[in-house]
Amino acid sequence: AIPDSERFAALRRIPILAPLSDPEIWELVYAAQWRRVQARTVLMREGEEGGSLYFLATGDATVTKQGRLLHMLRAGAYFGEMAYMKDGLIPRQATAETTTDALIAEFPAGALKQASTNCQLGVATALLHSLVERLALSDERIARVPT
Repeated sequence: AIPDSERFAALRRIPILAPLSDPEIWELVYAAQWRRVQARTVLMREGEEGGSLYFLATGDATVTKQGRLLHMLRAGAYFGEMAYMKDGLIPRQATAETTTDALIAEFPAGALKQASTNCQLGVATALLHSLVERLALSDERIARVPT
């Protein structure tokens, strides 16, 4: 069992969730499915169906696409947002695998529909800001590729 206080503290430390109030963080604590996983656990696989959003509460993970490393994730990172935002209507775009033992908060598609409007808006805004940052980083990487 994972104590509620540990769940709350893990989500409260995530920078993109900083604008949320404590009651909104508690909504997220109860909306998620929590589990501890061992190193080398595949959490989502490229091409598979799925609509969950994941937060890496503790530990590290890698994100790969076609076997190529896209990103190293540290505690506080999230992943799976593209399929989550599309309600699972698009296949997973990458594979995420833990590199250390980790604590994962999984929000299945639709899990936040029961949350308050402010909580939903806070999470959506945080995801939108982060997606814009990731898109900008991707654009920079493409611009550096020799033609």
